[in-house]
Formats: sequence, C-alpha cells, structure tokens
Amino acid sequence: QFRSESKIPKKLIEAKSISKAYGNKKLFDNFSLNIMAGARIALLGKNGTGKTTLIKALLGEEKIDSGELIHADRLSVSYFEQSRTELNPEESLLKNLHSEGGYVSLGDQSIYADAYLSRFGFQKEQFNLPLKSLSGGEQARLLLAKLMLKEASILVLDEPTNDLDIETLDILRDALIDYKGAVLLVTHDRFFMEQVCDTIMAFPEEEDLLDDEPIGTLQRFESFLQWQDWKLERKRIFTEKLQKEKKNLKQALKNNNKPVKLSFKEKYELEHIEEIILNKENDLKLIKEQLLSKDNASNPSKLMELSGQLSELEKDIENKYE
Repeated sequence: QFRSESKIPKKLIEAKSISKAYGNKKLFDNFSLNIMAGARIALLGKNGTGKTTLIKALLGEEKIDSGELIHADRLSVSYFEQSRTELNPEESLLKNLHSEGGYVSLGDQSIYADAYLSRFGFQKEQFNLPLKSLSGGEQARLLLAKLMLKEASILVLDEPTNDLDIETLDILRDALIDYKGAVLLVTHDRFFMEQVCDTIMAFPEEEDLLDDEPIGTLQRFESFLQWQDWKLERKRIFTEKLQKEKKNLKQALKNNNKPVKLSFKEKYELEHIEEIILNKENDLKLIKEQLLSKDNASNPSKLMELSGQLSELEKDIENKYE
C-alpha cells in the first residue's frame, strides 16, 4: 500500500508553457499541465524523447528554458527511478531497506524489518545477501517496498514494471489504484498503463506532427487506444503527403525527360505495399478487440501475449509505412 499525506493539496504541480531543449534538440515546447490530487498521468514515447527530463523538470530537479512552474507548499514526492540509484548493490538487502536494520516505521507503527521484507516475497536467507546478487525483479520489489514506507502527495514511477512478474504487477496495479495522491507513470507495459492511468501525455515522433505543429508539441489522450487511433491517422496523413511529394517529383522528372526506372523488387513493393499495410491494420484491429474481450480480461498471461503481439505488429506497420 502506497501511503499518501494526510492532507493533500488539491493542486500539486502547475506547469505553464514550459520548454526544454538540449542543443538543437527540442524535447518539449510550450507545455502546460495541472497535476491535481488523484490524477493518473502516463508519459508515452520512445526512449530518448524526453520523458525522464520532463519528469525532473516538473519536480524542479531539471532547469527549464522558459515557462513557469508552481508547486504546492511542502510538496512531498516518492520517486521510483529507472536507474535505481537509491539502491547500493554492494550492501545487503536488509541494509538497503534500513541502514540500521531492526525496525522500520510504517505510519504510527514500528515493524521488524525482516517481517516487512517477508511481506514482499523475500526469504530469510536473502536478507544478508548483497543486493547485486538478486534479480532485477527482486531489486524492483525492494525499491517499491522502500517507497511504501514514505508518505507522499505525488508518486513518480519511471519504468517500475521492468522485470516484475504478473502477480507482482497485479498487486502494484491495485496499490496504485487505491493510492490517494497523484501518480505520474512511465512504462512500456501498455496494458498496465491502460489499467492504471486515465490521461496520457504522448511525445510524438517528427512524422506524426502536422506542418503547423512544432517539434516538442505533446499530445493529450484519455486512453491508450485513443492514442493508437490517432497514431494510425497521422501515419495515413504522412503517407498521403509522401505519395504526393513522390508524384510531384516523378512528374518533374518526366517533364525533364528523365524517366524514372524502378527495379523489379521496387516495382513489386510499390504495387503491393498498400494492400499489405491494410491487411496488417486489420490484424491490429482484431488484436485490439481481443484485448477488450471479457473472456481475456481475467487471463493475465493471454493479455500479456496479446500486448506483445500488438507491440510487434505496430512496429511492423510503422516500418511498412516508412
């Protein structure tokens, strides 16, 4: 159970038209967001797009180039960092939880550290092992256990689902749903994201943006499926634009009496690519329907399998568009 402050301010963080760039690379531009108590916000985008930088900017840990940030008084944050820098791989499991060992404080209760670790599935023989000897999933569970000892009004989770088994994911999902504060989540587990969050802030790729949308323009969605539909529509617009440019180029070359010659392989690909993409998009639609099926809703292993298929198919369709 994640513990929230007894009195949580209604508005935790307000970002007004904030921007950040590294050199010539603009990560986010003119971005505004209100993080209210009870908010469930996911950040979506490829690695390197700026998700972690945006988190640190919102928390005041990263300097912004322009805009304004307003924090609630005495804003308290629990932060699960992807790098897990809070953990010492050379120290034991027990000392990583509490440097002195003995008891840990859970609200107004004192609990023996060994008993607290047992709640998270750790065995007694693991307590004195160096952390580096434990698996990635066990280290993630330890970090979650440490976060649950702290009261916070906002919980930031940067890739918490990596290495976790399905049972632990289910428990983590329920704990996040019950948490009274705000949640800011980054994860590649899209099914988990859909279950926990009701708002998605997405970092579009360059080809997703229309001519009047500058790089760094984040898009807001209410569900992962809504983002998928938007993504496919932007791909369609991008493809039409690309085809028009190719047609204009071909006409220009023709006008200059420079015939365009395609190889047999290129000609075959050009003639069949739309049909191939259409078939794959139909397959994508079927997988989405299976994900929403009541028969699969109570089958975590099937949902994980379908999520994997969905991700691979999306990548395949993206490559075909390119």
